[in-house]
Amino acid sequence: MRYMQFAGFSGSGKTTLIARVLAVLKNRGARTVVLKHHGHVDAPKPHLPLSVSSKNAVQSSAFSSPALLRPDALPDSFIFLEHGATTVLLVSGETCYTYRAGRVSDATQTRGDPARYPDCLKTLDVCRYDWLLIEGFKAIPWPKFVLVRDLTDLQVVEDWPNVKAVLFPDTLTLEEAARKMNGRRAKMLPFLLRDDLSRIIPTMMQTGGIYLDPTCLGHI
Repeated sequence: MRYMQFAGFSGSGKTTLIARVLAVLKNRGARTVVLKHHGHVDAPKPHLPLSVSSKNAVQSSAFSSPALLRPDALPDSFIFLEHGATTVLLVSGETCYTYRAGRVSDATQTRGDPARYPDCLKTLDVCRYDWLLIEGFKAIPWPKFVLVRDLTDLQVVEDWPNVKAVLFPDTLTLEEAARKMNGRRAKMLPFLLRDDLSRIIPTMMQTGGIYLDPTCLGHI
């Protein structure tokens, strides 16, 4: 199983980019699981039937948070499922929720600080998946793409571990960053546009982590 993390501040475009990457991976026949750190207080309730193709069904049964019930605020978990994810793991507080097409399965309790080490990954059958895409958990040293909103976000490139590329919202911001960036580490990183999947996908293939589990050999 390969894996790549997408990190950035709120509004940097992480969910949108992951959804687009999922569509590409699905077209290539890949089975993908998404792990997301959910920062909202209200969490989804398990054992409720869901339709990933219907906003009304999601509205009526999935969430207690009013912000997530708006028609224009389809929860990210279902966006991921609609774009090709096989499974979505959502960590909220100390609880991990597992989403699959059609329903939310049992919730499991995590241990320690879930924002730093999501224990729900320990229950994942890695043999079933080709890719793991992670949104959030920026402190964990997985290989990651950092999405920036503007030049003020560039400081995190030096602070967050194992950055493989920096993704920008537009050409102007990218070119200005290339001129002003003084950190040696950042100079060695690819600067990409976050809409340019023709470069993002190959970079992910080249720099993504590889999780090897000998028990998966029989699944190949």
